Amino acid sequence: ITPIEYPPTMLNCEGLENGKQRSCMNAEIVKLIRNNLALPLGFDSIDTIVRVYVSFIVDTTAQVSDIEISLGADRYFSETQSDLIKKLNSEAIRVVGLFKYTEPGHMLGKAVRQKMTVPVTFSNPEKEKTTEE
Repeated sequence: ITPIEYPPTMLNCEGLENGKQRSCMNAEIVKLIRNNLALPLGFDSIDTIVRVYVSFIVDTTAQVSDIEISLGADRYFSETQSDLIKKLNSEAIRVVGLFKYTEPGHMLGKAVRQKMTVPVTFSNPEKEKTTEE
C-alpha cells in the first residue's frame, strides 16, 4: 500500500505544509465531532466511554461517501441493549456525514479516492465531572 502524498483537506487547513495540514485536519475532525455529537436517550445512565470507529471515502471530488461502521458500539453492550447500540452507531454515522472537504487527496499530482477511519467517542459529561472532582 502506497501512502497518499497529500490527504484530503478541510476549509481551515488549506495551504498548510503537509505535516501541519495533517495536524490541522485531526484538530478539525475532533472539533466537528465534539460540536455536533448528540448523546442518544438512555446514554446518561452509562458509565462507559464508548468508541465507535467509522470508515468513509473521500472521493476525487472531495465528497464523503460509503460511510459505514468498522467497529461498532455492540462490543460494549449486551444484545438486550440493541436499541442503544443502533442509536450510537447511527449517531456516529450522522456526524461523519457532516464532514466537508474542500480538496480530495492527491497522489502523483492526481486526485484520488481515500478511505479514512475516525473514532467517534461517546462519554457522559456528568460522569466525567464526578471523576474529576
